[in-house]
Amino acid sequence: MTHDLTDQLQWVAWLQSLGMHLHPLDHPTLPTCAGRHGPRNPCDGKRGKHPATAWSRTATNDLGVLQHLFGQAPRNIGIACKPSGLLVVDEDQPNALADYAASIGQAVPATFAVRTGRVGGGMHHYYGMPPGVQLGNGLGDLKGRNIDIRGGGTGNGGYVVAPGSLHETGAFYELVDANAPVLPAPDWLIEALQANTTPPAAAPLFSQPRPAYSGIAPFVEDELARHTGDRSEDFARVAGACKRAGMTPEETADLLIQRQHPSAQKYAGRVLAEVHRVWPKLSERRATDHVDPATLIAPVVDGNLATVHHIHPVHAVTPPVLPEDFWQARPLFAHVRQAAYSRLIAPDGVMAAVLIRAATALDYRVLLPAVVGRPAALNLFGALAAGSGGGKGASLDAAAELVPFANTQNHRIIEVSAGSGEGLVKKFFARVEEKDSNNKPTGNWQWEQQVEGMYLRVDEGSLFGPLSQRKGQTTVEMLRQAWSGERLGGSYASEDRGHQLAPHTYRMCLIMGIQPEIAGFLFDDVHGGLPQRFLWLAVQSPEMPDLDNIPMHPGALTWHPPVVDARHLTGRVNNMARHLLDIAPEVAREIRAAHLDQVTGRAAADPLDGHANLSRLKVAAVLAALDDHLGVRVEDWELSRVVMDTSRAVRRWMQQRVQATDAATRKARNVAHAEREVLAESAKETAKLTRMAKRAHRYVDQLTSAGQKATKREINKRFGGSEKPLLEDALDHALGLDWIRRDGDVFVLGESMPK
Repeated sequence: MTHDLTDQLQWVAWLQSLGMHLHPLDHPTLPTCAGRHGPRNPCDGKRGKHPATAWSRTATNDLGVLQHLFGQAPRNIGIACKPSGLLVVDEDQPNALADYAASIGQAVPATFAVRTGRVGGGMHHYYGMPPGVQLGNGLGDLKGRNIDIRGGGTGNGGYVVAPGSLHETGAFYELVDANAPVLPAPDWLIEALQANTTPPAAAPLFSQPRPAYSGIAPFVEDELARHTGDRSEDFARVAGACKRAGMTPEETADLLIQRQHPSAQKYAGRVLAEVHRVWPKLSERRATDHVDPATLIAPVVDGNLATVHHIHPVHAVTPPVLPEDFWQARPLFAHVRQAAYSRLIAPDGVMAAVLIRAATALDYRVLLPAVVGRPAALNLFGALAAGSGGGKGASLDAAAELVPFANTQNHRIIEVSAGSGEGLVKKFFARVEEKDSNNKPTGNWQWEQQVEGMYLRVDEGSLFGPLSQRKGQTTVEMLRQAWSGERLGGSYASEDRGHQLAPHTYRMCLIMGIQPEIAGFLFDDVHGGLPQRFLWLAVQSPEMPDLDNIPMHPGALTWHPPVVDARHLTGRVNNMARHLLDIAPEVAREIRAAHLDQVTGRAAADPLDGHANLSRLKVAAVLAALDDHLGVRVEDWELSRVVMDTSRAVRRWMQQRVQATDAATRKARNVAHAEREVLAESAKETAKLTRMAKRAHRYVDQLTSAGQKATKREINKRFGGSEKPLLEDALDHALGLDWIRRDGDVFVLGESMPK
């Protein structure tokens, strides 16, 4: 069965618009379950319901985050009930709720409802949880009626599978009535759930009353609500969170018992001893504390969401943007901003893409003169910085509408996506049949350059990173050379070394959308010079028009690239006729003075600014071309200063977030390693105690059957010297599991038997 991600995202967007907090689940069409399984909690074989993330943390109503979570691979949709304000009645038998309602003289309201794909029928009735209502963990009067509840209780409230999801039977979860609203839970339903739900008082651990804890840190509450199925792991996580919150071991044990945590049942009678045992090994701080759920996004690996340690997000500071003076400097800039605003897109990203498209459209024979060193191509690279769903792709589409490409006889353009270095170079060529002097085909074919301009579009930088790291990959090396207009091909083309582009015989420009979380591969190449070659602008804006003042789209720009003909080709580069742009003397002098300061050591340059003036000169030349003149004037140079200052600030903003993300990831990895060691040791200790508890049960049985008293002293004789320090814990363990019981000073058999 195929799966339509577009349809999946439409369901997500609709449910998000209703205020529901969503998270991804396994999808039955995947070859293996995408749930968060491991050796201790393997998949039970049921498909389509297992959470693909730590759902109680990742469930969110943030559409941008949800588009990332659900836009990568097939996923069923989970609805976290408590944060969504929902109380959901789950019927496993048709009309179970209606039958109960009728028995008390009531009727089920026509609320938002979903038919599940369960064989035999099933229904989810969605109700709004009344404010201030407290429900216990029981079902009250609904117990035993083939009904379950989601959204109540003292824990995380659970989740339900949303409409639009696929059941493992092949049936979809279907809406009963798409127009039905979510109605408030009726009083009779709340009263039914509250009936007889007061739990029996637990036997106190201490002889003196202990305090009830309130105001627990949010990350401690998160760990208390999180149940992986492995009680040892859950215990270690809660204990670690309590220690980081400044609680004592005694307070931690109290809290576990008061909340009836599953680990308190596992370590019945020795919770405090177990807390004391692991306490010295627990971390004081972990990167998962105080995490915003909207930032917890796991990467997609081979179609499945990978299980990762969540990292503490960088504070969401808005990246720098172009100032108001820039947008008012020229009518064309105002036109670009109005077009962006009409589509509710941040204007900086559209402006960056317009600059890249304009550079691509310029005749490849237009070059920058050798102000310093040698002539340079006007090949320009741009990076659009924003988070997932921030509008990078929309910015590129808006720019394409403003600056459509038009081929000329001397400058033919293609738009392509990222690929390998040899693959990109090869796209400039086509096989052409040779002709004789009479213009007749000869039957001989050869590769000839058929394209002069390439617009390389990468909608998401995360696609580019793996390319740059692949063994034998030449994309990054080729891009460095292309930016300067150097020779391309030859060494790139393993299958045919005839694909070579001579210097300054092509135009190649690149625009890429990239998130701070995955931009590390660019900054890893600082010494190679790749990030220096990019113009960085943000796809965010602190100011956007309100919904009542959205402007009309102004249409495409009336701009066309300046025509370059034989009159302009007065320069010579590599024995080829080229048009070398005029550079204002004041601009050339400033560039040369800065270069001299750097060469003589009078000025220390940031490695990331190694190509600063050349990049700025390229931007100035493109701004000039957009103003319908070839050549850089002082005004163009000053406008380019504004653009490059903003670019430098955005690059710094991006770099800081890359560094912070890397640091948090390393810290989380180290802490996770330490916690795994604690869990592993805890598991070994628990296994040993369990073995000793089983032996204690056997010895009690043997002594009793022989007519002897099973005292602690007699049992102690049967254990080795290295085991004796653990005997007290082993006996407590056996008592807690009711394998044995105390009868004064004697142990007798309990009701349960070890397996």
